[in-house]
Amino acid sequence: MVTAFGDTNSSTQVEPCQGYLRRCGYYNADAFIVPPPTLIGRSEPKGSAWNWGGKTVDDRDSRWRSVKAQELTLGRSFGVTLDHGEDFLEGLADFCADNRVRQGFVPSFIAGFAEARIVGACDKLEDPDAPVWSAVHLTNLEAFGGGTFTYLDNGTFSPHIHVTVGEKARSAGASTSHLLSARVQFLTEMVVFEVLEPAMTRNRNLDLYDVPLLAFGRSQVP
Repeated sequence: MVTAFGDTNSSTQVEPCQGYLRRCGYYNADAFIVPPPTLIGRSEPKGSAWNWGGKTVDDRDSRWRSVKAQELTLGRSFGVTLDHGEDFLEGLADFCADNRVRQGFVPSFIAGFAEARIVGACDKLEDPDAPVWSAVHLTNLEAFGGGTFTYLDNGTFSPHIHVTVGEKARSAGASTSHLLSARVQFLTEMVVFEVLEPAMTRNRNLDLYDVPLLAFGRSQVP
């Protein structure tokens, strides 16, 4: 049984730790100054070109603009639990259907899994850069994860969940990957945030092994 509790629509501002940032050289009285990451074989761009307060971006650093960002309009927030023996992804889909949640994200969850299938391979990969479509099967797990979910245009529920799982019978040895399926053992405790706008979609990138990537498409959720 899926249990959902809590329904708030409040916003929270997090005050930055100015003292720590100042000691690290990333803070001044007027704005945050954060240098972008170092490119291999190139010197690090000057931090003064990245002024969050003044929104200053040096033209030479246009290579960083491939990052896509979209402001999200959040709706309801939920605490969700799944019962022992439930299918994890089916439980998430049932929760969304029962509460008319079309899209959103799971910032984190903790769970016990009796068994799970995650993306992985046991054999040598012919193309290490290509995505892996095979699965490995693990049992008796403690799990921590998060991800996003939406409905595709054809009405199919499309979750994208990543997990780190520890095998209790193997000294809690951990694996991290994309979750394909899981059966709950004892409990799942999850936080879910609804996204009202913009619409979240998944578009396959033909130039990147046909991988479906999160995109923000239509102006509002149908």
